[in-house]
Amino acid sequence: MKRKNLVIKILVLLTGILTVTSCQMVVSKAELEESLAKDLGISTLPPEKIALLSYHGRYLSARDESGIINQELELNELGWFTLEHLSDGKVALKTHGDQYLTAPDSGASRQDWMLRQEPELGDCGQFDLFILGNGKVALRACSGHFLTAGDNGLGWEGELA
Repeated sequence: MKRKNLVIKILVLLTGILTVTSCQMVVSKAELEESLAKDLGISTLPPEKIALLSYHGRYLSARDESGIINQELELNELGWFTLEHLSDGKVALKTHGDQYLTAPDSGASRQDWMLRQEPELGDCGQFDLFILGNGKVALRACSGHFLTAGDNGLGWEGELA
């Protein structure tokens, strides 16, 4: 009888150890996945298709050949971007042509601050996304500047900086 109780106690102890080990393995797996995602620069959030509408009522739009980022009155296929969530909390915007919306890191004139498209994701293609509420967002570029729609006060220029 004592032997039977000893065997039961050992089995209970082993079950407890296995349960604790299993829980630790699950936590370790999650931590490992998070660490790998950071190291590899990937996110666990799926990309989303979005369109951006400026304060002036115009849509952010990519161009095929020129690489220019512009504004349009109507939303068309060039106005849809893939929002990619990056592992460091930043986001990237990929155009319909699989290029990345990219901001300059510095500039001396207004023309130097124009947005462009690049085939590779660089530091200035990674933006801080601020959710402002009511469907509004702000994007901050590598330079610390925010993306804004061009308007010189005399009328719409159509550019985006």
